[in-house]
Amino acid sequence: MENYKLREDEVVLFKKNVIVKDKKGNSELILTNLNLIAIIKNNEELPKEEVAVLVYPIQSIKMYEGKPQVKPNGKLVEIYLLETELEVEFFSKSDLHNFVNATNKLLTGKTIIQRSADKIKETIDVVDETFGINTVQATGNVLKNGIAGNISNAFGKIGKIGKALFNKETKKNK
Repeated sequence: MENYKLREDEVVLFKKNVIVKDKKGNSELILTNLNLIAIIKNNEELPKEEVAVLVYPIQSIKMYEGKPQVKPNGKLVEIYLLETELEVEFFSKSDLHNFVNATNKLLTGKTIIQRSADKIKETIDVVDETFGINTVQATGNVLKNGIAGNISNAFGKIGKIGKALFNKETKKNK
C-alpha cells in the first residue's frame, strides 16, 4: 500500500477498489482493525498523480442498539461516521456484503449471520418461556413423526384436558 502506511499494531481486514460518491475517480476502501481508509485517486479536483487519503478511526463509525451504522443498498453502502457520512459504491454485491460483515465483526465481535442466529434464538427462548414449550424439541418431533402424528398427539392431549374439565363440570352440576 503505497499511499497508506500501516501502524505496527494494524492489520488489513478488507481492501477493495470502489467509487466514493462525490469524489470523482477511482478509490480504494481499506478496513483495518484500527481505521477505515478511503484512498481517492484520479480525482479531477486533485493535481495529476496526487491522491487524497481519508482516515477515520473505527470508533468514529456510529453505532445504534449495538449495530454499526453501515447500511447496504444495492451496490451502495452508506457509512455513518461521527463527523460525516461516506457513500461508497462497490463493483459487486459480494464485495459489499464482505465489507459489511467485516465491519460488523470488527465492531461487535459477530458477523451478521451470527447476530441473526442470536436474535432467532432469543425469540425462540421467549416463545418457549411464555408458552412453557420446547420449540426445538417440538420441531424435532415434527421432523421425526411427521405433521399428522404430532397433530393427533396434540388433539389427544387437548381431548384429555377437555374431558377432564368436562367431567369436573358435570360432577359439579350433579
